[in-house]
Amino acid sequence: ESQNQDVDAWDRSVQLADTIKTEELLGLEQREVLHRLYHEETVRVFEPKALRFGCTCSRERMSYALHSLGKEELRDILHEQGAIDTQCHFCHTKYHYTAADIETLLDDPEAPSPTIH
Repeated sequence: ESQNQDVDAWDRSVQLADTIKTEELLGLEQREVLHRLYHEETVRVFEPKALRFGCTCSRERMSYALHSLGKEELRDILHEQGAIDTQCHFCHTKYHYTAADIETLLDDPEAPSPTIH
């Protein structure tokens, strides 16, 4: 069951937001805009927090992802390429795995890498 018991809340919010003019959005303080639009609603305003990038990738996580491919797939890649290079899709950190790295990974996914990176 939904925590929000007000089934019309979204539609009502959209309808109210459609009533504001561009000049008001550009010229009024945010709290005044909120009050003008939603003065009959219960509105909570939280203190702003600075955004910061914090990717959670690591060599260990990437190793687990590679391990999940299985021995045959990893060895096929090694046979074709000689090593495995991969990259985090979020922060673009590159990870290089030698054949020795992969063999160690296949034997024990939690073992430290035998090569220095």
